Amino acid sequence: ASMRPLIVCIHGCLGSSREFQPFQRKLQEHGYDSVCLPLLGHPGNTQGKRFHEVSSAAIIEDLHQQLLSLGSQPVILVGHSLGGALSLGLTPQII
Repeated sequence: ASMRPLIVCIHGCLGSSREFQPFQRKLQEHGYDSVCLPLLGHPGNTQGKRFHEVSSAAIIEDLHQQLLSLGSQPVILVGHSLGGALSLGLTPQII
């Protein structure tokens, strides 16, 4: 039996995880689980850093660690604005 991938949403620089809530509801209606990862330096991220104090590489590494904590299931990355660029940077670490 095939396992549906987890849809992982990554918001943009000026956004937050809340932006994806309507999208996540639609995904759930169609049987997909999803999660929105908070960016390093943004509300919801527990690392205690401020966004202007971190590099893109540090954000990508933090996202990678968050993904690892979710388990080993397949994922589909969905990014908005900066989240799209970060998704591209994250891809080589997860394939």
